[in-house]
Amino acid sequence: MALFSLERPVILREVSSGYYDTFAYYLSKMTIEIPLQIIITFITCTIVYWLCLFQKTFKKYIIFVGIILLGSLCGLSIGTAIATASKNVNIALQFAPFCIIPLILFSGLLINCDSIPPYFTWIQYISPIRYMYQEVYKNEFRGLFYKKQSLEHCIDDMDFNRISTALALSLLAGITIILLIFAYLMLFCSIKRNLAKTKYYLNKNDENNLLLVENDNITYQNIKV
Repeated sequence: MALFSLERPVILREVSSGYYDTFAYYLSKMTIEIPLQIIITFITCTIVYWLCLFQKTFKKYIIFVGIILLGSLCGLSIGTAIATASKNVNIALQFAPFCIIPLILFSGLLINCDSIPPYFTWIQYISPIRYMYQEVYKNEFRGLFYKKQSLEHCIDDMDFNRISTALALSLLAGITIILLIFAYLMLFCSIKRNLAKTKYYLNKNDENNLLLVENDNITYQNIKV
């Protein structure tokens, strides 16, 4: 979140000078951030999966990595959206908890979905943490046995069978794309607004300088006369 705020003055200067446009900057920024996020997530998941003694099958490992990867990219898009919608890094850091904490509280991780008050139910449907958490849970408990007894009933106990895995992953991808588009629009509007203000003040300064020159010429002519 800090990067966009710190780079904003540079972007304004270079965009106003015509070196590149907002879309080129945003595209290059995401081209760097997304692969880096994928690499870090892949390394982290590889370490965590085997250390936690999850089911030792390659298929479940790949599904686990895919779920966490989509959730990580969704987190990146949330941070980017907050950063571009905020005027500076302090506002972004103060505003972030108000957006993220409700998504955590009503994701099903701390409170069972059936225990969520009706007026807060809608939050769980926009929480990427909910989809990520329940799919990791389902991936591990499906086909898991303890003392020759299946533990798949735990999925029903947590009420995680409401939506399919394909739909949950599609929603994660959809939320990520929507937030990245929203972040670009906010960045574009912010830069355009700042450029408009800069041009306004420059025009004002030009008008003031012109008036000063005209006044000096009139004064000089009067003295000469």
